[in-house]
This record gives sequence, structure tokens and C-alpha cells, in this order.
Amino acid sequence: MALDNELQFFREHLIDMLGVNDINEGKYTVIKGTDVQGPFDTYEAALEAGFGRHGLVPFLVKKLERNESVLYFSRPL
Repeated sequence: MALDNELQFFREHLIDMLGVNDINEGKYTVIKGTDVQGPFDTYEAALEAGFGRHGLVPFLVKKLERNESVLYFSRPL
């Protein structure tokens, strides 16, 4: 998959990115390879920074959460 390395890096470094007393929880980070940007207060700010640095190539924008929320979507068949 395109962002497997970035997801693995995120999982391995989440505790460090959350900061002391989880000060960054709820904020967003941008990861491309091992290059990390952030934290950003909004998803939009993280996207803008990611496109500014990496251009139109795949990069990961992820919310910093100690316990990741799982969202379920459904649609009528």
C-alpha cells in the first residue's frame, strides 16, 4: 500500500508525537517517509503544510489520539 511506511512510523512514534501529558492530543501531523510536520490545530492546516512541502505526492495526515476513534459508515444497498 502507498502509505504503509508512514503508518508504521506513526504507530512507532505516536507517544513521542503526543508530547508530555498528551499536550498534542487532538491535533494533526503530516508524515512523508520519516519526515514529520506538526502538530497542527486543524486537518486543513496540516493538508496545506503537507502540500506545501511535498506537493502532489502521497503523504499521511493523521490525528494524534492515544485511543484512535473508529468511524463506521454505511450506505443503503
